[in-house]
Amino acid sequence: MAMNIETIDTEIRHLQQEAVAVEHTGPTFDEVWPQVERQLTDAEALFRRHGPQLSGMPPVLPEHLIQQHQAAVGAALVANKKAVLDSERARIKAQTEHGISAADKRQRIAELRAAILKAAAKRELELRKVEGAEFMPRPVHPELASTSAARSSAWLVDGSSATSTSVVSARHSVGEVLSHHFQSQRFYITCRIRDLVE
Repeated sequence: MAMNIETIDTEIRHLQQEAVAVEHTGPTFDEVWPQVERQLTDAEALFRRHGPQLSGMPPVLPEHLIQQHQAAVGAALVANKKAVLDSERARIKAQTEHGISAADKRQRIAELRAAILKAAAKRELELRKVEGAEFMPRPVHPELASTSAARSSAWLVDGSSATSTSVVSARHSVGEVLSHHFQSQRFYITCRIRDLVE
């Protein structure tokens, strides 16, 4: 049984690693190129309006330096627009070779999160098989702790919830009431967790 839990832990780690990798994957060429093309167009227009800006004091303000850089790019476009565009297009294609669209990224991350949650639920059920009737309040897997099933039972996380002594009748000890409370809550949460697995 312990080996099965270790296998699930490995599965969760791999899914988490893939989710991080997808998160850090850059956009596609079709998403990046329009912005680059727009910047090149603006640079060319700036140069055609203001020229090389050779007169006056050397630029010192950041915005002046940026404008000078744009003018230099614009000059290159005026001199040989096709060569600059071809060069930039090739550069962006190389940068975005393994890119993923924003929509595909959202979908893949959602799929991975669902798979991680399902694996974490399976892990919790396996642990409960090991614990049997000897269950005690303990932390659940972090991936499962954020679900509504876990949030609805704070006792599952830290054991902080307890039945008020005002509901303890003379016929039952506090221990008996707490035991019944924990078992009832545990059964409810177990059903919710099984829903995640199925």
